[in-house]
Amino acid sequence: MATKPTMSPPSKPAPRFNPTATAIGLSLAFSVVLASLLTGNPLRAVQLAYMDYSRTPAADAARVPPANPK
Repeated sequence: MATKPTMSPPSKPAPRFNPTATAIGLSLAFSVVLASLLTGNPLRAVQLAYMDYSRTPAADAARVPPANPK
């Protein structure tokens, strides 16, 4: 049967899963596995990633004036 101008052409079926949601989920799973391998605990990896390094002893090293070379 020929397609009439008022009829829409047959379309592909909708994908079973949303590709964007699948990519986000797989990347999340990959990051948890990688964090587990590197640190042993994914929560520790998050803690290290978002640690406030401004309160560490080395944070004041940049504020010390340089030594005067003679």
